[in-house]
Amino acid sequence: MKKQYYEPPKPINKPEKTLKLRYVGESFGVDELTNGKVYEAWVEDQDYYRVIDDSGEDYLYFRNNPRPLDGSGPGGRWEVVEG
Repeated sequence: MKKQYYEPPKPINKPEKTLKLRYVGESFGVDELTNGKVYEAWVEDQDYYRVIDDSGEDYLYFRNNPRPLDGSGPGGRWEVVEG
């Protein structure tokens, strides 16, 4: 029997050129953001980046102080690595 693995859906509106952002702050969620990890992202609008997070899927995160939406942690900041 062949094993089937989860494949995340294709990102929404992903441009050809993306950013590489390092998240600096308290890690949160099992599949969200990890301190010091570099993520592929792009600008969604003036308030949000769309980030391919630890889940392998793209989600919106605040450009200023990315943090859990439920307020369970202080969040952190982004450093532009490339882009």
